[in-house]
Order: sequence, then C-alpha cells, then structure tokens
Amino acid sequence: MVKFYLSLITALIFSGLFLTSTVNAEAGQSITIGPSIVSLNLKPGTSTSADLSVINSGPVGYSYNIYALPYGVENQNYQPSFKNLPGFANITSWFNLSYSSGYLNSGQSLNLKYTVNVPKDTAPGSYYVAIFAESASRVPQLAKPQVSISQRVGALIYINVAGNALEKGSISSWSISFFQSPPVKADLKLSNAGKLYYVSHINIYFRDILGGVKYRFVDQKIVIPKVVRNIPVVWPKAPSIGLFKANGTVTIYGQRKLVSLYFLVVSTTAKIVIGLIFLMIILFFAIWNSLATVSKSIRKKIK
Repeated sequence: MVKFYLSLITALIFSGLFLTSTVNAEAGQSITIGPSIVSLNLKPGTSTSADLSVINSGPVGYSYNIYALPYGVENQNYQPSFKNLPGFANITSWFNLSYSSGYLNSGQSLNLKYTVNVPKDTAPGSYYVAIFAESASRVPQLAKPQVSISQRVGALIYINVAGNALEKGSISSWSISFFQSPPVKADLKLSNAGKLYYVSHINIYFRDILGGVKYRFVDQKIVIPKVVRNIPVVWPKAPSIGLFKANGTVTIYGQRKLVSLYFLVVSTTAKIVIGLIFLMIILFFAIWNSLATVSKSIRKKIK
C-alpha cells in the first residue's frame, strides 16, 4: 500500500533541484533519473538489489558521476538536506552502486544497479538516502577559457526496516485568518510521533455559507518521524468578496476530520470600492447637513 501511495505523490514532491527528473543546462544538457522515489521494506541482516535508469535525453554528451548522500529535512517546510542531521541516520554505507562515473552520449541510457545491505543490528524504523547522478561538460565561451557546467538529479530511497515500530501521527494545527484577500491561504501542520513515515492524503473543501463547494484542495505528503510538516493550503482564485468556510479530511493511519473554519474574503479592489462608498455616504451627509444649515439660516433671515 505504501508503494502505491508513493507512486501517486512522485510528481508532487521534491520538485526542486534535488528531485527534478529532468534538468536542462544552458548548453542543452538534459539528464534524467527514475524512478525518483523508491520504497523498500527490509528486515535487519538482509539485502536486496534494484535498478535506476539514468538517461541523457539532450543533444550533447557529458561525463557523469553517481554517488549516495544522506538525506534529511531541516524545518517544517521540509527543506531537503544532504548532510548528517540530528535524528537522521547516515545509511550511505548500506549501498553499493554498479557505476560511479563514466560518459553518456546523446540519447544513451544507463541501467544503474544498486544493492542495499541492512546490518543485523539495525533498529526498526524508517531510513532515507539520496542517490545522485551528476553531469558535467566542457562548454566554450567567447574570448574566455572553457568552463565546466554541472547539473544533477536525484532519487530518494525510503527504507522501512521491519520490527516492532510505533505508528503514531496527529494534526498539530489547522488554522486560517478570518480576514482574507485572494488568494486565500490556510495552514495545516501534521506531526509524526512514531518510528515510520506515513503518507497523508489531504482533501479540503472551501464552501460558501450555504455549503456549496467553491474549490477543492487535494494533495498528498510524506510525514517523517519527529519533524512536523507544514502544508500550505491555497485557494488561488477566490471570489472578491464573501463569507466562506473550510473543512475536509486528512489520512493519518485512518481518516481524520478537520473542523470547519470561517473566514471573510475582501479583495483589495473590493476594499477600495467599499471605502469609496463610505466616503460618498459621509460626503453626502456632510453636504446635506451644510445645505440644511444654510436653508435654516435663510429661513430665519426671511422671517
């Protein structure tokens, strides 16, 4: 089931430098690695082998290097880090790669086989590693020495080591400011107090005051043990003005409901229009009062 969930979210997460499937350099380089996310379930003292594909889909050839780095996240936005972080085990020594360097011609592909050896004394839980493929080429520049342009892509390997591992997660917070301007933004935070990562399916509805659905936010996120994950929830094209509510569900070892949160949307344009209306009303009554005063004064003079 975890493999199925991971296949659904592959295209949705780690879309920056780390897990961008294809990177195009100025010189026309294009390097691809896949699959970009792999889930493995292993027992202590066992090993397994699998494959990754590294493809040069660009018009130029280049040399390459392949290596493994530790993986972790540094904050609630899950900024990836490829160094030893507290709470994240460095398991690069578990991996043997069939290739570490070479040359790929244009259109050429490489079948990278890797073997994972889990030590016998490994504690039950989740472990992570990044396998990078890095390209380099010599690109001439006018009236300058040749320079090296390097691009890299990576695959993230999730490993669940079998054993008596606690599975426990919760909704840390669910909030939205009452006064909003388009786009509407809400904050959802999920926590994981267990030993295994989980995949949460997020399904949030933005409704009008009568209950009609105006927008549906759908996402899927991995939540790593001990690191709260902040998930920005956005309604990108909300109406200019109106009273609405947001509610929905998330999955954390079963479905959890999100309480209904009410909010008022007033766009900048609507604020200006409302301000002008109030100004016109104030001016109207000011002028009316002035005219009434003048009229009263004239009537007194006539008498």
